[in-house]
Amino acid sequence: MKQMDAQLRQYLAAGTVTVSRLLVNNYRKIGLSETELVLFLQLQEQFQFGQQEVDIDKIAQNMEIPSEKVFTLLYGMVEKKLLTIAPVEDAEGKKHDQYDFSQLYTELFKVLTAAERPELTTVKDDRRLSKVDVFNRFEVEFGRDFSPMEIQTIDGWLTEDHYQPDLILAALKEAVVNSALSLRYIDQILMNWEKKNIKTAKAAADYLKKRHQAQSFAQPASPQSSAEKLPPIPLIHWSDDQGDKNAK
Repeated sequence: MKQMDAQLRQYLAAGTVTVSRLLVNNYRKIGLSETELVLFLQLQEQFQFGQQEVDIDKIAQNMEIPSEKVFTLLYGMVEKKLLTIAPVEDAEGKKHDQYDFSQLYTELFKVLTAAERPELTTVKDDRRLSKVDVFNRFEVEFGRDFSPMEIQTIDGWLTEDHYQPDLILAALKEAVVNSALSLRYIDQILMNWEKKNIKTAKAAADYLKKRHQAQSFAQPASPQSSAEKLPPIPLIHWSDDQGDKNAK
């Protein structure tokens, strides 16, 4: 009993980290992965207990991942425009990085507003949500969190090449079907479709259907299937027939 009381006091003395239920229930909708959510909680734990400079090594130890992975996750959140990191100078003249999650909260409020007032959702917001869906789908199919460079590649398809989100997901599906899951291969698919003026997922599906049909017709019939289509040939025993004629 005394041991339990000591453990309870230790638990209470450790303190708690406050996090909004809005974030817990909607982190996927704003583009956060489970690992990024845990990283956010680790950062909040340090901020809420008055730590100004982020201890990356401690976060890596708590999450049981390399420090390099923590940096990769942080810059991935920056690329997703959920976090800004800026150098600042404190009162003593020491410089350190300041982590600002204002953009993350802005995205959360947009989700909340869209849920309460769906008529206020703009076309731009729809594209933003679709963009988040693209990031999430890629990370699910690849089975891991993406690096900042990979996120930048996908973002470039959306913002620079202006590919529709559903078209990018169609290219992802084609890569999965062909067992060639890489961003370079998907980029080649998108460029090939662009040359053929394919701009929507429906147009891509129609093109792939016609191509598969053409490939099926172009395949030569197997010897067995060809034999099955030939008419039956009667077997005539010429020796028996000749013997009957001589007997006559």
